[in-house]
Amino acid sequence: LVQLKNVVDVCEANDVLLVNVSGWEVYAGYQADQLIASENLPQMPMGVLGESKYLCEVLLGHHRRAYGLRYAMLRASTVYGSSAGKPRFIFNFLAKALAQEDIAAHQYQNGYPRLDLLHADDLAEAMIAVVQTGFEGVVNIGSGTAVSTTQVAEMLIAMTGSASRIQHRQIQRHFANIVMDTTLARS
Repeated sequence: LVQLKNVVDVCEANDVLLVNVSGWEVYAGYQADQLIASENLPQMPMGVLGESKYLCEVLLGHHRRAYGLRYAMLRASTVYGSSAGKPRFIFNFLAKALAQEDIAAHQYQNGYPRLDLLHADDLAEAMIAVVQTGFEGVVNIGSGTAVSTTQVAEMLIAMTGSASRIQHRQIQRHFANIVMDTTLARS
């Protein structure tokens, strides 16, 4: 928050548009089999990451109202890419598949966790589009579709020709299963 506040101060002093990347985690407190999250859905963060992103959003909103900060907030779904190293489960699954070892995935009370996966290059393109258009406000960025971690494991097994099997660990809680409504981003 302190680092973001310093950036906010510089942007305000120079009337520069601040482009901030937040994430789906601001919606992670919802319990649903699948939730389509539009920009108008009230935030309900869960966990340290979700709460931190939420507090950053609150800080930017306060500075917009009080001091006229110009910003674009991109709420990104789960970002992946070869150089990102995240989400770790993809790289862990790939290592297991290449080693012909069993892959351990999770199963929550509401089923297999499903994620809206967004490639890092697509997020970069969205950031460029925001700057080029001068968009201000909040926009959700994602693929708009959900894929389960089990499906990811199955794809990696097929792609590598692995003999790995998928085992599921039972988790006694719900997973958020957030899919970003990308209507505004596409328009």
